[in-house]
Amino acid sequence: MTITSKNPRKAEFWPSHIPIHVLTLVAVSLAVLPVLSAQHLPLLDSAAHIARIAVLRDLIITGAGSPFYSLDTLLLPNVAFDILGIGLVNALEPETVARLFFALTLVLMLTGTLVLNRIAIGRWSVAPLVSSFLLFNLVSILGFFSYIFGLALMLWALAMRLSLERSAWVWRTIFGVCAGVLLLMCHVFAFGIYAVMVIGVGVAAMTERRIGLRRLAGYGLEQIPACLLYLAMSAHQVGAGAYKMPFWQSKMFGLAKAFTSGSFAGDMAFVLGAVSFGVLLVTATRFRLARSFWPGLAALVLLYLALPFSLNSGSYVDSRMPIAIVLLGLAGTDMQILRGVLSNVFLAVLGGSLLAKQLALTMLWASVDPQIDAIVTALRALPKNAIIMQLECHPEESDVMNVYRSRQPPLTHAAALAGLDGTRYLPNVFAIKGQQPIQVVPAYQPFYQAFQSFGASVCTRAEYVDAVRKVQNLAVAKNETQYTVHPLYLLLIRPPAPHMLDGVAMRVAAAPAWEVYAIAAGQD
Repeated sequence: MTITSKNPRKAEFWPSHIPIHVLTLVAVSLAVLPVLSAQHLPLLDSAAHIARIAVLRDLIITGAGSPFYSLDTLLLPNVAFDILGIGLVNALEPETVARLFFALTLVLMLTGTLVLNRIAIGRWSVAPLVSSFLLFNLVSILGFFSYIFGLALMLWALAMRLSLERSAWVWRTIFGVCAGVLLLMCHVFAFGIYAVMVIGVGVAAMTERRIGLRRLAGYGLEQIPACLLYLAMSAHQVGAGAYKMPFWQSKMFGLAKAFTSGSFAGDMAFVLGAVSFGVLLVTATRFRLARSFWPGLAALVLLYLALPFSLNSGSYVDSRMPIAIVLLGLAGTDMQILRGVLSNVFLAVLGGSLLAKQLALTMLWASVDPQIDAIVTALRALPKNAIIMQLECHPEESDVMNVYRSRQPPLTHAAALAGLDGTRYLPNVFAIKGQQPIQVVPAYQPFYQAFQSFGASVCTRAEYVDAVRKVQNLAVAKNETQYTVHPLYLLLIRPPAPHMLDGVAMRVAAAPAWEVYAIAAGQD
């Protein structure tokens, strides 16, 4: 769509007087503000990932070993955080490594969108800076570290691949192969999105008769080594997927949910900013989407519709796509803003909305620190060699505000931070074969499997008591020569009422959102 200037001879565009690097610096500063404000990353899965790199440090770097885990393999399509974490965790605390990694991911995602846009349209534009609104999204707050890092690298890789379009085929091929393998190691979805976009660029070029079928085949051949490597990995087995029903309603709701930041105030600011950007786009700009992006984006939209919500042990499978589609859409948008009062008003609202969103997130993240500190301190006070099982109750999400309250603070994996010294076993640390590079040693497999068997939401006293009985009946972990006595504890997250296990177990610590009980071990 094109909006023309009232003066047909010359249109004046904004912001020719403001250097793009100044706007980028402001956007980057706002992006990392929440990370700088918080001691702990309040992301759902982040604590489990942090605990895993502490285990990898002991297994690979220091040689201290782990009584609970052994090294499996790093040849996995989901190890960006693990590999970078191993390189830093001996010099920095695991949580510091995670905060640096997440901040770097945000910066790479923002600047990658900007640079890809520069390559795609041939000049610098303010359009990709709107991606600042999208950095804190569903997959970010879920703590999918390796995926979002891979997504950020994908933007840079695609920009570099497009810049090589006029280079010799050998350089295009070498870079394409290396980029595909690197992105696969980050996350298989990052590689998949990159491959779809690269092939889409080739399809667009062929439809415009700029290349022939032979060169188009070259775009696909670049992806073959990464595909073969994936098939050689232990993670390529595909099980049954599950879709949420009704299908179309769940897809539309998933599309909207994909952009939540976890903060109600932050999301309201995002909505205001999105509306302002939309109105600005149709009333005071000249814009177009680069033709080379059309086939790839269309394929990604179809892929979002085709993907299930859960697959094997993973959930939110399809939810990973919308943020990638919108970032790539912004990267391919050539937008020129016409100067005028209307443009200034909407740009001011857009900037104010971004500031409001980031401040809301900053305050929310800072407020979560004391709550995470409390649960970690309580668990670290338990005896060394303790086994700490866990149950979580997800409250009824009867209205919009309850959806936000039910997830704040994100405690699902927070307990894992109590095991960074390797002296307590917490089975909520991810150790899924084919997905993570560590595995639980046989002696502790019964506890890990019992934890995996507990329901995602356990809320009744009967369910709590049943879980206690299961834990008590587990075989006592043992080493090669003797049985090891482990104090057993059960952490209840968001129980519907206090004292849920009185008469069954002894409560040793509590707060409004959690309780810890000591439970007697069963007999051999």
